[in-house]
Amino acid sequence: MLIGRMLIGRKLGLTLGFTVLLALAFGVSCTGFFPPNSLSAVSIQPPSPQIQAGSTNAQTLEAWGTYQDGTRSQITSGVEWTSSSTPPNVLTIGLTSGLATGAPPGGTATVTASAQGLSGTASATVYLGKACAGVAPRSRTAINVRDEEPDSRLHAVRIPLPF
Repeated sequence: MLIGRMLIGRKLGLTLGFTVLLALAFGVSCTGFFPPNSLSAVSIQPPSPQIQAGSTNAQTLEAWGTYQDGTRSQITSGVEWTSSSTPPNVLTIGLTSGLATGAPPGGTATVTASAQGLSGTASATVYLGKACAGVAPRSRTAINVRDEEPDSRLHAVRIPLPF
């Protein structure tokens, strides 16, 4: 009967305020009333990585998530990385780290990042940093070496042979 009398008249606002304070005091929260912001898409940054062959030239790739509310953030845990390359074994990637390492002879690879049942892909290129323009036969006195940088600059060097 007391509760019925409190809910009528001018005391309604005070009663609702008291009820909310009482609920908070006993640890009731609103988190159960709002659905969690779930992942809707996964992407890889950079989307087209250029990786020079060699273990000292490894590059860490990042997985980014797009959520149902439109926000984006980096996914830092729970990501599984895989790669497939042409020719085989041109690119290896850490299963949980995203650390990509290229290997000779260079080529292309598809990198996949998977999280929460979703996946994103990137097309990676593995290139050789220094390539020999040709092998000098014994009758030659020097060979030409080309340095191919990722920005397409070519540098020619003439190296004398010791024989």
